[in-house]
Amino acid sequence: IERASFGLTSMVRNLALALLLGTAFFKDPSTIAAMLTYALIMFVVAFAIAALFRRLTPALEHAAA
Repeated sequence: IERASFGLTSMVRNLALALLLGTAFFKDPSTIAAMLTYALIMFVVAFAIAALFRRLTPALEHAAA
């Protein structure tokens, strides 16, 4: 659970930095829209992988015992 928390925290931090730099250096609204679209996809994929790992972890621990 700690690894997942660190991973999700890093993902949010990197997104915040990308949005900060994107708004500072690119004035085109489509740039921000593209970054937000990527962020949405990234969140969906990250949470799907986290759910998969959460589901597989008990099975792996049981198989190792």
